[in-house]
Amino acid sequence: MTELVGRLLSFEERNGRGLVRLVFYLLLFLLVVTNAWEMTKSFGGMGGAFWANLFRVLVTIPFTFLVQALVLRLGAEVIMALFDISENLKSNMPEGDIMSSGLNVGGPSPVDDASAPEPKPKQKEPDEKPSSDGIEAETTEKE
Repeated sequence: MTELVGRLLSFEERNGRGLVRLVFYLLLFLLVVTNAWEMTKSFGGMGGAFWANLFRVLVTIPFTFLVQALVLRLGAEVIMALFDISENLKSNMPEGDIMSSGLNVGGPSPVDDASAPEPKPKQKEPDEKPSSDGIEAETTEKE
């Protein structure tokens, strides 16, 4: 038991996924309990507005439960996706580099145009033209 508490209190391992799952299951349990309570209240009030309470028990409460459960699951998946993104970014970062915004504080060093080498003009390859007597240009094939 003390080892489990020690693991939770130390920050050597990432426990984010486990905590997200734990919170998800706790909130899902709370959602089930509150919807069960709403159903029992609706069954208890069946004497007054029977049809309204019957509609509430059969349609409204189950539909809201499904929507709330889906939103809860979606929220848990988004948080876990953010953890994945964070882990991927940290794994692709070189050793010893701290996370930065990617902006250079000093800016790029100015390059003196006079000291920069001039690019060489691209030379065009000579086009092969057939000779004037209609014979093809020399070939290197042996016959």
